[in-house]
This record gives sequence, C-alpha cells and structure tokens, in this order.
Amino acid sequence: MTEGTGLLDGQTTASAAGKVGAHRSRPNLDRAAPATAKPPQVDRILEDTLISGKLADPLTKREAEILGLILAGKTNKKIAQKLFRSERTIEYHRHRLMNKVGAKTAADLVKRAITMGLV
Repeated sequence: MTEGTGLLDGQTTASAAGKVGAHRSRPNLDRAAPATAKPPQVDRILEDTLISGKLADPLTKREAEILGLILAGKTNKKIAQKLFRSERTIEYHRHRLMNKVGAKTAADLVKRAITMGLV
C-alpha cells in the first residue's frame, strides 16, 4: 500500500467530517438578540400596571361591559347581539381591551383582568 491512500492514513470519513463542520455551522446564541425583545420602558410600564393594578388608560364603560361579557364566556357574536352592535365593533373593543392590559390571547386577557382586579 502506498502512503496516504487508506482511511487510516489521515483521510476522514464523511461522518467525521460532518461532526467537525457541524460545530462551525451552529449560530452563536450568545450574540443573537431575541426577535421579540421589548424596550425596557415597555416592560417597566407593564410591570407597574400589573403591580399597582391600575391601567395607564382606564377602561371605558363599554370596554368594561364587554370585558364582563368576555369573562362570562360570551363570543363576539353573542356580545354583539346583546349590545345591538356589529360583531366588528365588538372585535374592535376586544382589541383595545387587550392592548390596554397587554394581553396577546383571550385567556391572557382574562388572567390579567383578574390579576389587576378589573372584574
């Protein structure tokens, strides 16, 4: 056998080469910034709101009424029928409610409303 022609004479297999290359292809997670990072000011406002139980922008009478109906488990359609409003109007009020309390889902809205004493 001539020198350097066999696998044992310094050549690497595809799996061994893959292991070496895999380490280099990993992103550096220490330097990567989270895609959903919020400015510190927003975090402070949300924390102050949750701790104090007070909203920076208080709920309107209609929003409070709709929040009560959401907590009662009513759908947008049922709330619209009860209040003689369009379903789209109820969606708008729900959206404003969620923004005011910093909720992303309906379940989060309910949790935050209870935590803040809005009910």
